[in-house]
Amino acid sequence: GAARSGTRPGEVGLFAFYSSVAGAITTAPELMTLPIDDHAICRGHAVFDTCSLRNGRLYRLGVHLERLLDSAEAARISLPHGDTRAQAKERITDLVSATCAAGEMRMPPGGVVDG
Repeated sequence: GAARSGTRPGEVGLFAFYSSVAGAITTAPELMTLPIDDHAICRGHAVFDTCSLRNGRLYRLGVHLERLLDSAEAARISLPHGDTRAQAKERITDLVSATCAAGEMRMPPGGVVDG
């Protein structure tokens, strides 16, 4: 069915979404969108990676972010969230952790496991 206003995180299988357009995290499924003119949509100019989240902990996020940043560099996509790779990685780690927490996925302090 169509997403409806007032849904709770996870109610329709979507928990939280970080929008770089809005610069904010939302838990409203109807706001979890990409602009139709985004380069990821129009030109396929995007990279992505996934990470496991179990029992409130992100596993090997650092490895996934390194691969993501390598892919972005190879695709000539500028670093988001900072001038250096370290700044981008730190900011993305913060955003991923905050997005998990906003989606009520129980991200405790220190919830990133890189082992």
